[in-house]
Amino acid sequence: MCPTFSAEQSQLEPNVEKKNISILRISADVTILLLLGIPTFYLRLFGSPYRRGYICNDQSLQYPYLEYSIATLQIAIFGSALSLTIVTLCEIMIAFFWESRSRKSSLPRHQIKYSICNINVHFIWIRLYKYAEYFGLGSFAGLLLMDVTKFFTGVHRPHFFDVCHPKPIGVPDCSENEFHRYIDQYECTNTNYSPFLVMDAHMSFYSGHAAFAFYMAVYVVLYLQARVHPYISKYSPMFLPLLQFLLIVLATYISFSNFTDNKHHATDIFCGIVVGNLFAVIICVYLMKLFAAD
Repeated sequence: MCPTFSAEQSQLEPNVEKKNISILRISADVTILLLLGIPTFYLRLFGSPYRRGYICNDQSLQYPYLEYSIATLQIAIFGSALSLTIVTLCEIMIAFFWESRSRKSSLPRHQIKYSICNINVHFIWIRLYKYAEYFGLGSFAGLLLMDVTKFFTGVHRPHFFDVCHPKPIGVPDCSENEFHRYIDQYECTNTNYSPFLVMDAHMSFYSGHAAFAFYMAVYVVLYLQARVHPYISKYSPMFLPLLQFLLIVLATYISFSNFTDNKHHATDIFCGIVVGNLFAVIICVYLMKLFAAD
């Protein structure tokens, strides 16, 4: 265990509060994130989505298969990097420029000194750890909810017929006179696509692209409003709203690219947008308490 500060040490600097960050807490945070990821990996490796039936002439499932305009991995890497880069740059500006200029008190600028195992750590690293920690929590929790929903609903993607080529089991194939017949037992006969794509054709609801794009965008929008707005509004009241608007536009473009790529139905995308917004609000407002006094 790491030693803690003694009372004698604290009395040496009466105006400074010292906080020692436990290694156990950091380990627990990392463990929680890893535990959230285990069910997702298990579902992806060993899970099989629910086999929902289909209607023979369902036109919403007759679209051709197209490649992603923006791959899921690209969203995860680029979106996370962009979000955390914006937060990092803003925290540097706040710590080394805006806070010092706006300080009116003659007391030291920061009344809390942090340490890990009695090794002094600059407060900006603690702030960045906090934002990255909660950002990761929302991301992993959102991923888990998305995969559980996809696997247990089994909603077909718009390109389901093209990828699967379903053949009814125990009943005749769909004919012109039976276009409205519901088929609940079938097998996929198309061998032109990998088993992963065939399985993925059963996981349309809800859109992970939309959920993650809006989670990341709204996370940054709320962060900017809470942390940056008080400092930058005096210089340019229009700059911050413009940046926030552009982030929402980018998230909207990413979300609806799935619609034009025949990956999701409109309802999947709208549900993903709602989930992404909800997770961002819960993380920023209720867990991080961004809008509370620092």
